[in-house]
Amino acid sequence: MNTIRIQTLTEDYFEEAREIENDFLADGKGFCFGCCPYSWCLMPQAGFASMHRRDEDKCSRYGLAIKDDEQDQNGCNVLGIIKLRLGTTPSNWMQNTMYKVTNDELYIDLLAVRLEARGRGIGRQLLEWAENQARNVYGVAKLTLGVTKGNRAKNLYTRFGFVQVKSHHAYSLVWGVGMPNGRFGASIMEKMLT
Repeated sequence: MNTIRIQTLTEDYFEEAREIENDFLADGKGFCFGCCPYSWCLMPQAGFASMHRRDEDKCSRYGLAIKDDEQDQNGCNVLGIIKLRLGTTPSNWMQNTMYKVTNDELYIDLLAVRLEARGRGIGRQLLEWAENQARNVYGVAKLTLGVTKGNRAKNLYTRFGFVQVKSHHAYSLVWGVGMPNGRFGASIMEKMLT
């Protein structure tokens, strides 16, 4: 029986998490700073490890869906990832250009599931973990995320209780991500927790 557990990022899983992040970004979803494909700007192994080794808080806000029983044909145990950002956490200028998180929310920066693991409820499990973190660890009033037009995951977010609160057609979004999924624009969605 395949059991999936959700846990925070640890050094044992740095490389698998980095691979999923890079696969997600390199999947033709847009352009880094609007000028070059994301596949040219992937996170190197040493950079990912260094960034997460020096910031334990960043690791605690990074969830992993791990298959416990066996590795897949590529030797992987991590099937999906979710990255969270708090409004009280310092953000870089790029994150704030995309979306400025307020103190009463937990923002989902990234949710990605390996292609071969999709359709098995892993995205939902990662969202449940994020909701639990928001309610029981951080005590915030809502979960938020941004979703680009044409992203099929919007159906998952809607089923999970997220509602669209605004459309985001700002130049800053296009400058930051190009035209993911071949479409212009995005939506900000939220799920109230209180």
